Amino acid sequence: MNNITKSLKSNCSLLIYQKRTEMPHISSTMEPAKGPKSSDGRVAS
Repeated sequence: MNNITKSLKSNCSLLIYQKRTEMPHISSTMEPAKGPKSSDGRVAS
């Protein structure tokens, strides 16, 4: 069971890494948008 869970976790991290490298524009546009909204209470609520 331990080996299976370890391989699943590594596969998930690999998929996430691949998505970030394949579509960097999505993460770069989403992350800055979250910053101002979270820091500004009016926009967040």
